[in-house]
Amino acid sequence: MNFSSITDRLFIVTWTDLSPYETNVLVYHGSGINLIIDTFLGPSKMKQMLRLLPEPSSNTPYIIVNTHYHFDHVWGNSAFLSSVRISTSLCYQMMKRYFEADKTANLTYWEPNNQICLPNCLITSTLTFPEAGIEVFPSPGHSEDSCSVFFRQEGVLAVGDNLERPIPYLESQDWQKYLETLDHYASIQADKLIAGHGIVTQTDIETSKQYIYAWQTHQTEKYDAEPYKNIHRQNKLHLSAHGDGVVGHTCPTTPSPWAE
Repeated sequence: MNFSSITDRLFIVTWTDLSPYETNVLVYHGSGINLIIDTFLGPSKMKQMLRLLPEPSSNTPYIIVNTHYHFDHVWGNSAFLSSVRISTSLCYQMMKRYFEADKTANLTYWEPNNQICLPNCLITSTLTFPEAGIEVFPSPGHSEDSCSVFFRQEGVLAVGDNLERPIPYLESQDWQKYLETLDHYASIQADKLIAGHGIVTQTDIETSKQYIYAWQTHQTEKYDAEPYKNIHRQNKLHLSAHGDGVVGHTCPTTPSPWAE
């Protein structure tokens, strides 16, 4: 684990436990609000992270945002049992529905004495913290329950797993909603994008749009070649097996194209 400062209030913490994949957690320390975007694999990870980071300027309890229900984004929620935990209403439903399957599929990463800790503040539209200039909004794409967070004052947009390199992993087949999410990302014109895994930039929005459009129009042949073919193959297998559903989410086995 290591962390770096994006601004004096916003930090990115990067984990390599799911090697070769890097997983990012965002932490915001504001004058009246403290926020954590995703909680990684367990409460011990979150406690380790908070010991490493600078002390927040206020004693305000952390607010948690879960960008989507997958285990590597929510299993640390139980470190924040008394906190407000924000997600889409669909994320709540999917966490509850698939928890046991996810635990069974990824038991290696399950911490003893951990427990399911569901979101308790469910959104269906944009939730704004006006004094901090923070917006949490539904952003279906990689999975239909996804949400994103825009730190307006910092110019930083947290996109969860909706953007990855060279192309995103896919669970939902609602291509139109995914394209609308990506168009919304482009319209924000953020100075910096933070993904759940690895590094992404504005160019990845257009790359992802091209990939989703290829699925929408049944013209994905180009993605059978490098550098896309491993992820594209997994997407084809997953979508053909599960359609819009999923039975357990496992850490992908394809070597990450951005991991060193």
